[in-house]
Amino acid sequence: MTEGKAARRPGRLKAVAEPRLRMAPPEPEPGLARLGRGWLAAGALLAALAYAGLHTSTFMVRRVSVTGLVQLSQAQVAAAADILPGTYLWQVRPWTVERHLASLALLRSTHVRLLWPNTIAISVSERQPVALLDVGESADLEVDARGRVIALAAPPGEAATGDLLPTPHVPVVHGVTAAAGARPGQVLTDPALGDALQVAEGLGAQGQSLLGSLSVDPQGLVTAQLSSGLQVQFGDGSHARQKTEILLGLLRTIAARNMHADAINLTSTTAPSVHLVTAPPPHTTVLQAAAASGGGTATPAVQGQASTPKPTAKAGAGTATKP
Repeated sequence: MTEGKAARRPGRLKAVAEPRLRMAPPEPEPGLARLGRGWLAAGALLAALAYAGLHTSTFMVRRVSVTGLVQLSQAQVAAAADILPGTYLWQVRPWTVERHLASLALLRSTHVRLLWPNTIAISVSERQPVALLDVGESADLEVDARGRVIALAAPPGEAATGDLLPTPHVPVVHGVTAAAGARPGQVLTDPALGDALQVAEGLGAQGQSLLGSLSVDPQGLVTAQLSSGLQVQFGDGSHARQKTEILLGLLRTIAARNMHADAINLTSTTAPSVHLVTAPPPHTTVLQAAAASGGGTATPAVQGQASTPKPTAKAGAGTATKP
């Protein structure tokens, strides 16, 4: 052992002091970051206020306004729109309402708008009925020009009840048995009905004002019964407007000459025929009304006077003559 040095004890390590790590002080937060956090807080507050404001009764749907109605009622359209009580205006989707309204077969088109703060405005266009089908049931069928059943209507002379609409001022068609059991939205494809609808549409407002009813047989031959009792054979539905003009001209001529007819055959537009009788017409006023209304075409002439109970007058090119 070396002199002057203390002997090192075996098995003991000399402790070595390690340097301490010193943390640098945090740098001050940039002003932009503090500003961003402030904006986020303000945005959250505004969103909360907006949410609370939109859920006030001010924005709850209070009125459904419907324009363009003729046969349907405001209540029927509002019910079909399916706006639940307590709905807020901002929850309404116009295209969803329009889809609900498509369930009403009488509506041709719809347009929905939101009027703030609490009104739904619906403008509609209805399909126009051209005939009322008598199918022997408790309700008649309204059909448009394409044969679509657009509504159930109360039979003539009866009041509308429940889902039955008032009777429209359109011709009543008898004899279309294939339409029994049809419901709104269904399109009828019976060819005989197609002929009847062509005649009903071709009559127009002036012809329909004189009409009592139409009947059609399985072959599509249409016969009109005027309110005066006079029968008019239209044949099929072709040239319905032209046949109507000829009919109005013949009625004016018959009334002007104080003659009485109980049947007119318009099956051929080039050779219509008139059946004349001698008895004084109990419906002279109806024929005179037709004469006064005018028809827009040249008036066919009726030559001679009826002298027997059953004379038949035939005409060429719209001219009725007595043999």
